[in-house]
Amino acid sequence: METPVLTTQTAPTFADLEPILAALAQWTAGDVDAIIRVALPSVLTEVPRTSEALEQAIEAGDLEAVGRLAHRIKGSVCQYGDTVVREQALALETAATEGRTEEFDSLYGTLQSGLQTFYGKCTALLEQLRADTAE
Repeated sequence: METPVLTTQTAPTFADLEPILAALAQWTAGDVDAIIRVALPSVLTEVPRTSEALEQAIEAGDLEAVGRLAHRIKGSVCQYGDTVVREQALALETAATEGRTEEFDSLYGTLQSGLQTFYGKCTALLEQLRADTAE
């Protein structure tokens, strides 16, 4: 299955998202934990898909795709405050922008390690929030 490409033509604007965010805030009564319970599962499925696509882009030497996918990962983890993985993704994005393909394997390995930690923390958080809700 091919990962859809997000471009400025297909990316939602804030105006597109505002009604969704307002409804989510109303539905959860501003409960941050509830918002995380709703949003986090999509991150936990999307980040691994994006990471896999990133690996394929690196193997293909596709600088544009490497930069775009690293940027996507950076944005996803930044929402949850993971500055370490954000910096790792930024380093790979910058290497792609500057054409430093010789650094891709090392940077991707570091990013993968950071993503595993991020994924573990997010999974634990989601499990805890679900357990708290069940009580």
